[in-house]
Amino acid sequence: MNTKLLYIKEDLSNLDELEPIARAMDKGQVVCFPTETVYGLGARYDLDEAVKEIFRVKGRPQDNPLILHESSVERMAAYYKDWDKVAETLTAAFCPGPFTLIMEKADDLKTVASAGLNTIGLRIPDHPVAHALIKYLGRAIAAPSANISGRPSPTNGSDAYEDLAGKVPYIVVADPSRVGLESTIVSWVGGKLELLRPGGISAKQIGDALIKAGIDPLDLGFKVFSMEDYEKESKPRAPGMKYRHYAPRANVHIIKGDNLEDKLSYIKEHIDQGSIGLKPGFYISIELNKRLSDNPWPVLTFEDTADHHAGSHYLFTAFRELDREACSDIWVENLDFNGLGQAYMNRLEKAACKTLRDPSQGPHL
Repeated sequence: MNTKLLYIKEDLSNLDELEPIARAMDKGQVVCFPTETVYGLGARYDLDEAVKEIFRVKGRPQDNPLILHESSVERMAAYYKDWDKVAETLTAAFCPGPFTLIMEKADDLKTVASAGLNTIGLRIPDHPVAHALIKYLGRAIAAPSANISGRPSPTNGSDAYEDLAGKVPYIVVADPSRVGLESTIVSWVGGKLELLRPGGISAKQIGDALIKAGIDPLDLGFKVFSMEDYEKESKPRAPGMKYRHYAPRANVHIIKGDNLEDKLSYIKEHIDQGSIGLKPGFYISIELNKRLSDNPWPVLTFEDTADHHAGSHYLFTAFRELDREACSDIWVENLDFNGLGQAYMNRLEKAACKTLRDPSQGPHL
């Protein structure tokens, strides 16, 4: 297959070139397009064969549901069985943006994107290209991240092309994704509010929005899923809950420690033990790199701030760049849970998972 690249101009003056791509999607084509989180691999949600093609192209397990992308809260609400104050509050606060809401799907909603579940997840992307593509299509786009399953999600057109060249007819290229990590996923089902996957919206922001609307999160049993909680799930209810995810070809290791000195000691301990790897690479803060003197190996750095935006934004890009350096092992600095730190650590822990368990063997990270 010859993959065509459509470059969207910085001033967005050629967005009308998306209309032929939307018409190709009407015929069952799968396309790659940018969002503010990561690049997505999309198809019309209501064309079963097109949605199945997403699973095939990605090599994605069939029991792993997909997120639908819509253009407004009003349209989004129509996909659910019910709509209440909690849903209204959360979508008013975080849509459009890196926020996905899972609720029971409408009785007449038929799509293989739900992976056989009675729930569906939707979000409204905050990106002009994604929004225009949905508008031209006139319905929701089912779209996971545009990477081969298990690999780091692409945050720019080059990385998307690396995974999908020859596998899809179109890749729409715009600026690199602003967030750089997938959306936060919240489930509001059966009177329980659960944060299933951390992302660009933090648990604190969700709690604050509810409290502002006069809703006590404790009354909803608000729970943030941990890595141990994922293990207890017999079937994934959302993307990122099962299987090894976000991983480069190199082995990923987490640099542990509560402060820079602890982290430096952790690295030196592995160097002294000879367990650093044949060709290690590092993704660490600028401050930690200053303390790692005389390091002969590849290093990519980020400016660490209280919200951890930079470290999170470039994590997947760093994985891919250090893979291109043929690193055998990638050592990544741990961060606290402030701001995007929880999402960063979720992706890092999933990437550092050493085993990829067969789905038939039961739940796994």
